Amino acid sequence: MLESNWNTVIVYRDCQWSTASGVNGLVFLGISAAEIHTAAVMHRVPADEWPRVLFGIQQIMVPTARALLNRK
Repeated sequence: MLESNWNTVIVYRDCQWSTASGVNGLVFLGISAAEIHTAAVMHRVPADEWPRVLFGIQQIMVPTARALLNRK
């Protein structure tokens, strides 16, 4: 892992996924921006890094993880 991605990884690690449950079982939906913001504040990520962290989580990490987690 690159050092420049460290804040994205630690914030992602502490976020709670939104899920839905139905006939086919549990479905992972994603992570809300509010959840990411709270984790970023908790980890004291500088505010100027928030857009990069949010993008990294919502556009890269979540779609990749969601595809794996929702695989049947």
